[in-house]
Amino acid sequence: MALVTDQEIEDFWRDGVVVIRRVLSDKTLASMAKPVERALGAEEMNNMTEMGAIVVPPSGGTVLNDPAAAKRGAPRGQFHGGTDHWWSDPDFENFATRSPLPQLAAELMKSQELWFYEDSVLVKEPHTEEPTSIHQDMAYFQLEGDKVCTTWCPLDPISKETGATVYVKGSHRWERNFRPNWFVSQLSMPNTDGEEVPQFDRDDAEHLLCFDMEPGDVAVHHAMTLHGAHANVTDQWRRAISVRYCGDDTVYRFKRGTPLKPHHSEVTEGDPVDHPRCPQVWPR
Repeated sequence: MALVTDQEIEDFWRDGVVVIRRVLSDKTLASMAKPVERALGAEEMNNMTEMGAIVVPPSGGTVLNDPAAAKRGAPRGQFHGGTDHWWSDPDFENFATRSPLPQLAAELMKSQELWFYEDSVLVKEPHTEEPTSIHQDMAYFQLEGDKVCTTWCPLDPISKETGATVYVKGSHRWERNFRPNWFVSQLSMPNTDGEEVPQFDRDDAEHLLCFDMEPGDVAVHHAMTLHGAHANVTDQWRRAISVRYCGDDTVYRFKRGTPLKPHHSEVTEGDPVDHPRCPQVWPR
């Protein structure tokens, strides 16, 4: 049975993002609460708040900050992000490969086959002051192809106040490659290629899409879609798991100045994405 409608496929390719409601069951979401908690203490996880303070000002940039997140008497929240948790935690592998996500991504991208590229855990504690900078996922992926996407799966209710993601409508069709940045600053990473990311007002409803979401909903955006997120100005946690997939005709294309994964030394630019570290997940 199909998970998406023709209209949702059309919305994805027109806007570069779509939210599919109630894709993941309560049981599936409950099964990932402890893995996310484990991930917060794992070596794959980075404290983006600390990293930004260390890296950005000495490089001449400014760390993004929403003063509305500060609350007298409450500890400042930390922004955590990490990738490839599935390498060491089978719960993340099961979530990425055996949940409805592969079918969902394949149907939206109209891809006959699908490969799992990476997972990511993104957590904003209560009163995390850093918005997530506007960026383009493909700038960080060592990939090339039109059928590459990110699924974003919240474990908590999502609103602008808790740190909802914003998406620049139609930016996946601009045919422009943007430089990667540090996620807590618009400062571009050094020795990288592409254009500087334009500045956007996160409240610009004319050009940006922002969705309230509930646990079980899944946002899917094209890897070329510019997007960022609000700070978390509430007393609530904002926990989310992202899983990135690539489809038909995707190949390896290495980006100067961006981090490589260990298995990238075993592939050649232009190779199809079929390494064991990028397992095929659709058809099952």
